[in-house]
Amino acid sequence: MARGDPVEAAKAYAMKLLAARGKSEAELRRRLEQKGFEAGVVDAAMVRLKELRFVDDEAFATARAESLSKRLAPAAVEKRLESQGVAEAVARRAASQAQGERSELGLARECLATRRPKVDRESLPADRARAARWLAGRGFSEEVVTELLGEEG
Repeated sequence: MARGDPVEAAKAYAMKLLAARGKSEAELRRRLEQKGFEAGVVDAAMVRLKELRFVDDEAFATARAESLSKRLAPAAVEKRLESQGVAEAVARRAASQAQGERSELGLARECLATRRPKVDRESLPADRARAARWLAGRGFSEEVVTELLGEEG
């Protein structure tokens, strides 16, 4: 390869980005274009990265969904993956796989268990309201939050 090969330069830059954190194909394309690489160069670099299995949206989505599902509802995981350029069907499948057999209520319970101070049905109404907002911000439905924390009295 010639020293000044733009495809190799794009591939090297993409590898540097991937070393920091996994990225979807769309994220990598966007970053390469922002760096000033031409569309044809980006396309060629992406083909090579896929051949080398450094870019795989299915694997990225699966790993990212597993990580996100520890603190977000399945719908929020799916939305986050889509915002990172993962196709809707791939994001849905990864979010569902990360959820596994656990119900949304179970996931909300696990998520809430990581929060300090601990909040449950016996907590003060203001603390339950704060926890409800916290769970809603992580994509859990109103029904799940109400079932988990009970009605505010």
